Amino acid sequence: MVSTWVLRIDKMRAVNLTSKAKFVIIFLHNEGYAIRKLSEKVGKAKTTVHQIIKKFMETGSVADQPGSGRPRISTSRDDKVLIRISKKDHHKTSSELAKNAQNQQEQQLRHPR
Repeated sequence: MVSTWVLRIDKMRAVNLTSKAKFVIIFLHNEGYAIRKLSEKVGKAKTTVHQIIKKFMETGSVADQPGSGRPRISTSRDDKVLIRISKKDHHKTSSELAKNAQNQQEQQLRHPR
C-alpha cells in the first residue's frame, strides 16, 4: 500500500527537462511528429510536450525564464548596518541584531547627519 502511494507522489513531482531533451522535442515536432506521438516517444505528458512547443513558438527559446524570487525586506544600507553590528559583537542573536539595527535607524531618523 505504501509503495503505490510513493509512486503516485513521484509521478506528480515536476521534473525539469534538460535543454537537450527540449531541443529533441522541438526537432521532432518540426519533423512532423504529432504531440501525442512525441509524448510517447520522450516519455513525458502531452501537456508537458505542448508547453515546450508553445514556449518555443512564442519566445524562440526553450530556456527557462528566471523566477522573480522573494522580494527583499532589507535595503543594502540595512544590510551594512547589520554587518557592522554583528562584527562588533559576534555573540548577538539575530533578533538582538534586528533590534539594534532598528534602534540605530530610528536614531538616524531623529538626528540626521
